[in-house]
Amino acid sequence: MEIRSAHQVPLSADRLWQAITDPVILQNCLNSCYEVNRSEDGEYFAFFNIKLGPATRHYSAQLKIVDSARIDNYRLEVSVEGDLSASAQAIADVRLESIDDQSARISYSAEVIVHGWIDRFPSRLIKHFAKKQISRFFERVSEQAAKDQ
Repeated sequence: MEIRSAHQVPLSADRLWQAITDPVILQNCLNSCYEVNRSEDGEYFAFFNIKLGPATRHYSAQLKIVDSARIDNYRLEVSVEGDLSASAQAIADVRLESIDDQSARISYSAEVIVHGWIDRFPSRLIKHFAKKQISRFFERVSEQAAKDQ
């Protein structure tokens, strides 16, 4: 399934890049995330507790930025594993453009594959949920980065 979107963020492109690669900001901005670690080779490991009905489910995500020397155009590889044999993999091509000194536009096109019980949901619902979460993430990143300046 393909998911595409773009977001204008009230941060310079450099500041946005700093924010989305900072483990502390990521942890504060990712919904239900309680820990983010970055390895020596630049991979990120995030851990989530997500409440689904009466039960809390545990998920871990591994993110790798490919060709991170180019902040304007890079690839993001994501793998998520969770309770009840739920998992997902995504490869996203990301483009970061400077609009002016105070704002940037980030756009992406991701190919996502889901497995397990998540696969039972219609793709339009998964896309809607993913886009909503990503939009909230960029709103939170903007707020967090503005506080840190």
